[in-house]
Order: sequence, then structure tokens, then C-alpha cells
Amino acid sequence: MKLVTPPAVKSASRVLDLLEYLGEAEHPCSFMELSRDLRIPKSSLFHLLGDLTRRGYVHHMPEIARYRLGSEIVRLARRSERPQSLTDVVTPVLKRLNERLNETNAYYVVRNNQAEVIATESGKHPLTYQMRIGDRGPLYAFSAGKVALSHFSGAALDYYFATVKRQRHTSRTICDEAIIRRELQRVRSTGFGYSHGELIVGVVGTARAVLVNNVLAGVLNISVPDARLDKALKTRVKQELVITAQELSTLLSE
Repeated sequence: MKLVTPPAVKSASRVLDLLEYLGEAEHPCSFMELSRDLRIPKSSLFHLLGDLTRRGYVHHMPEIARYRLGSEIVRLARRSERPQSLTDVVTPVLKRLNERLNETNAYYVVRNNQAEVIATESGKHPLTYQMRIGDRGPLYAFSAGKVALSHFSGAALDYYFATVKRQRHTSRTICDEAIIRRELQRVRSTGFGYSHGELIVGVVGTARAVLVNNVLAGVLNISVPDARLDKALKTRVKQELVITAQELSTLLSE
């Protein structure tokens, strides 16, 4: 019996050709190079690059009008090579953090313009805030989400604000784009993201990025009820975030 090879899906083939080309290229590539060498019509290539850039698989370098592979490719490659789930890897670190600080912590990853809890440990105070694996929050409205947004490229951030509807969750929720952008600038300069009852009334969140090769791998958050958060605890929270985020970065780089 003669085997029949199914026809290639043109759009899928173009995506793979583009990613393979960028992966093999010795330097970032211009739009004209990609169109010429891959023989993709300019209109099709424009939309293809736009989609892949928004999703992080291609990185646009507007200052030199060139393209290279994006960080999402690296993240997917690492996940495929890692025998354990990310939750399994992160949880022991969060347990040790919980033993030292006894406050609720969580590790978030960005999914569909939200930050999702993939690992968490709860504090054991009578008054505490608890999270569950799978809980999600809007990026603009709490500390971990703001840290994630601060690592978006300029184009990705513009697209986020243009497409994501922002609504109030409490009387403290910040929805104004200009104010959020100013907060993101503070996150970039200080390394910490904060929320003060913006998503959950009475809960103060502090967060810090976990980076692998200078690419955002996730966000570490510590949440404390406002009634218990004094100056000394604020200092300890920030110290533990720095230590634990570095520990996670080192672990995830192995």
C-alpha cells in the first residue's frame, strides 16, 4: 500500500520556518531579510511577526528594526527538559521560606494576561491570608502582577493596556493606565511590587521577580494582613524576598 504524505499546513510551516531561521541566524534579522530568504509575502510576514512578538516567541528590537528569538522559546525548552514539574521544584523553597517567616507566600507564572499561583505555602497565624494553586489575579491589580507587567516589552505593554479591560475589585484598585505605568516604573527601579488592598481588602502584597538568564521565570509574593504588617515585618518580608528569589533563580538555572 502506498503511503500518502499529508499536505503541509502553510501557516504552521511558515511559523516553524521563521523560528528555525531566527534560531540559526548569527545576528538579529531585518524584516526584508526574513521576507526575502523565507519567501513569505510581506503582508503575511507582518501579521506573523506581530502575533509571535505579542506571545513572546519573537523579540522585536525597534531601535535597530530587527528581530530575534524571544524568551518564551527558552522557557518552553527548559520546561521540556526538566523532569519535575515547576511546582515540585519550587514548593520545597517556599516551605523553607514559610518556616523562616511564617507568612503566606506564593510563586506565580503569567498565563493569558493573568498571574496564576503554581505553588503556595500558608502562614499559621490566627489572622492570615491563604491562596490555592490555580488561583489567578489580573496583572494590574496586585503585587505579583505588577512585577510581571514591569518585565513586558514596550510593545507588549502597549498591547496589554489596549486590549485588557481593567475593573475595580476594591475601592483601592488602580485602573488608570498612567498611574499603573508610574507604578511599573517604580517596580523597575526598586525591584519590588506592592499592592495595598487593591485585589483583596485588608491584604498587603509584596513581590519580587525570579529571573533566569535575565528573563522572567516567575514572581515570588508574600501576602500579609494589613492589621499585622508593622515596619519590622515589612523589612523582613523584603529581605526574605531577595534571598528566596535569588535561591529560586539559581535553582531554576540548573
